[in-house]
Amino acid sequence: MEPHGRSNRRQTGFTLVEILIVVVILGVLAAITAPLFGSATRDAAASSAKAQLQSVRKQVELYRMRNDGVSPPESGTDGLDGLWAALMEDPSTRPSFNRVPELPKDFGFLWQNARLDMTYSGVDAQLQAEVPAW
Repeated sequence: MEPHGRSNRRQTGFTLVEILIVVVILGVLAAITAPLFGSATRDAAASSAKAQLQSVRKQVELYRMRNDGVSPPESGTDGLDGLWAALMEDPSTRPSFNRVPELPKDFGFLWQNARLDMTYSGVDAQLQAEVPAW
């Protein structure tokens, strides 16, 4: 018999301290990687918006070529109602779009003076500086 009532049996499993250390390490790793995923999501949204802007600009140029240099009309608060109507109902050929393009959150189109621009209303200062130059 062992002193103080201990037996020969070996205990298996993890102690509470060991489990807490693993949880703390996982928490630190999550805190390090979370901002990286956030910036990747933001970059993907910006890339998607930029690609859609380029696509619509090409469709506007195609519309101008089909209609002897005439640009789609402006109507609505952001000028887009006339643009979408013209691109979706172009009588010269098949419509350019089946539906209005959907942009990522905080991005928008602006159609003024026969020019299509992108707007950004989010909090990312870098995107606020870049978007008008697209």
